[in-house]
Amino acid sequence: MTNGSLSFDEEGVRLDLDGPLRGPKVLGQGIVGGSPEAASEAILHGRLNNGQEITLLHAQGWSVPVDEMTETWIADFALTGGLINDDTFTEMVVIFDDLMTWVDPPGMLRSDLLSSSITVETKGETLDETTLDDERTVLLISGVEGRSSDDSVHLDQWCGVKVTAADPRPVLDVLNEWARPLQDLLVVCIGRPVRLEEILLRGPGHDPRRASLKLFFKAVQPTARTRPHINSYDSPTLLTYANSPLPFSTLIAEWFSMHERLSDAITLLCGPYYAPFIYGSHRYASTFQSAEALAIAIYKRKEKNSKDHQERVEAVAAALMEADLDPEIVGWATRVIKGHNEKSLRQLMEELILSAGDTGQQVLESVPKLPDILAAARTSVAHPGGKGPGTLARYWLGEALIWILRVRLLAELGVPISDLSARVAEKSAFQDVLRELANLWPSQEERA
Repeated sequence: MTNGSLSFDEEGVRLDLDGPLRGPKVLGQGIVGGSPEAASEAILHGRLNNGQEITLLHAQGWSVPVDEMTETWIADFALTGGLINDDTFTEMVVIFDDLMTWVDPPGMLRSDLLSSSITVETKGETLDETTLDDERTVLLISGVEGRSSDDSVHLDQWCGVKVTAADPRPVLDVLNEWARPLQDLLVVCIGRPVRLEEILLRGPGHDPRRASLKLFFKAVQPTARTRPHINSYDSPTLLTYANSPLPFSTLIAEWFSMHERLSDAITLLCGPYYAPFIYGSHRYASTFQSAEALAIAIYKRKEKNSKDHQERVEAVAAALMEADLDPEIVGWATRVIKGHNEKSLRQLMEELILSAGDTGQQVLESVPKLPDILAAARTSVAHPGGKGPGTLARYWLGEALIWILRVRLLAELGVPISDLSARVAEKSAFQDVLRELANLWPSQEERA
């Protein structure tokens, strides 16, 4: 056994050892040593000073096969509370910072009418559940945890989502395919960054009498801070568990299905919320690309069907021939237009905006030429030096697109657009966007 120090939090997992992990190499009779070399270990077991067992997954470092030489290992994941031999898991409980307020579960205090006594319900409960197409079960759960002493008791209620599956999955798949879709759903519903607070895992054969393993890994997240309630006047929240017209089973099942089908659009939309340090131009580019990916997925990218496109190509070619142009020029032009049957970025943006119901109509009433402006802004970002809206204008354009995208994604789940548009219209943040857009691009009447 080798001693050392271990640090693990959202900044990463680092193991500093006082001696070699693998031990010196035998180079010959009575000769040990060797040169440092890059090494990796799929699984490392250890025990903290307080006796707590810990497992590291996917560790990399430099092996120094000499006694009394320190080694540093960086692991992708750390699991506290037990030792495991396989990177496979069948159960996850995930807790997000805004999940409690999004769900708004029944409180933990119980009391009878006119009674002076209060009962605290500490037993966990399942609030709702559903089963996905791949037989994974998703449960919305709530419980109470705390600490006590002879003279005090402190309890906190928590809310989480439990995902279980018969087919064991490695931790990376658990994060990407189980936890990330749920975090993205909250981002789309709430309209602001959502922090991942805790992940608990169980693997095949996990002793039910033992607590789950707590997962630590390096995570890029927004800074933890006190924020307004998600249902406050100026919050951008569009959908919560309590006000959703869709039952939990439908909402979650449809979201997981859509998350796989529209992964590019959702990832590009939510990405900047996980990286608050992103530059404004990059944020706009990601938002626009999300809109472009969603528009292409929902609508046909081709402008005309094959028959109509062929007819217009032939019409242009015939007109060029009648103009008595060089056949080589006619052939070149025909080849160019034959391969171009895609809608322009302006057309895609216009279709997407119009499909957002009253929300889209209000945006277009504020700036009628918005589809052209959005496409021009994207071009100036993709090709620096080109003409297009500046940094401030791109910010408000991006904010307008985010409202459109959130409405369209939630509508794809089955939430009525009329309901969503009514909620958007009540949001002060959306009205701010409309005013800023109108100030940046005043109508001809206002300019006159």
